[in-house]
Amino acid sequence: MFNQLRPGVAALALGIAESAHEYLRDHRQSVRAAERERIVVLGWKIKAARRLVYQAAAAVDATGDGHLASAAKARACVLAEEVTLTACELLGPAARLTHPLLDKLVRDARGVEFMEGTRNIQYLNLFQGLLAGRVGRGPYKEAETVRAQVWLR
Repeated sequence: MFNQLRPGVAALALGIAESAHEYLRDHRQSVRAAERERIVVLGWKIKAARRLVYQAAAAVDATGDGHLASAAKARACVLAEEVTLTACELLGPAARLTHPLLDKLVRDARGVEFMEGTRNIQYLNLFQGLLAGRVGRGPYKEAETVRAQVWLR
């Protein structure tokens, strides 16, 4: 049951990250080059996490195996927190007071961490999949194993 719900929770976290990213782009008037680069990199991370969530949902539908779903949920939750906190940082010291929607997104990003198991539970589930050989099977086993290790970060 948890395996089937984790891609949905990952999608929730991804939606929070996308909302915070869009909010940051809309409300940050002057952006220096370094800040612009951080915002662009966050956009790339969101796109990569979206692909992972899609792959996890397809894997759960096809086999019922939830190891990739654990990776997607853990990565999306980390990303949601990263994007919301970066938005707070770039919008200034009083961002959570002057931007109530951003404050809500920060709280929501922290809340999805506790849905369907915390990050440590997801890491444990993914690690068990790596040990059992369920993650990274197929012609691209080495590449998928490396990607799974990167998702743990």
